Amino acid sequence: MKQGIDLKDAIDALTDLIIGKKTKSSTKKTASRKKTTKPRTRKKAK
Repeated sequence: MKQGIDLKDAIDALTDLIIGKKTKSSTKKTASRKKTTKPRTRKKAK
């Protein structure tokens, strides 16, 4: 289960980075880089 979550998190982070680069590379890159621990939580909370 932990491996699956890790894999999903990694894929999500990659997708987030790609999507962020297309929409807002500056803001998304900073947020992703600053919060590398829980980027998915931050996105869901928004």
